[in-house]
Amino acid sequence: MSSTHTAHTGARLNLRGVLMATAALLTAGILLRAGGVGGESIATAGMVGDSGSFTAMTARTGNQEVLYVIDDRSEHLLIYRVQNAMEVRLESMQDLRSLFTTARSAYLGTAPGRGRP
Repeated sequence: MSSTHTAHTGARLNLRGVLMATAALLTAGILLRAGGVGGESIATAGMVGDSGSFTAMTARTGNQEVLYVIDDRSEHLLIYRVQNAMEVRLESMQDLRSLFTTARSAYLGTAPGRGRP
């Protein structure tokens, strides 16, 4: 019984060491990233708001501001780009149903509109 107890204690110590090392690495990564080490983030989300059937979110991509609008009624995603801090231009309009169908098909490895292989 003593050797079983010793084996369990050794396994716990080994697991605890692995968890401590992982926590230390994650903490170091977070601190480095928060300190600006590792490059500039590509996009950061800004304000998110909704009104009626619309949801809007702003994001900064590099040195440009982008506005994403989801229209729940028509199920469209509208992407606007701010030009010269004075003009807002519609960059793209996507049908969300077809966008999700295409993404699901790509994930499953099938053609859009078909079931699983």
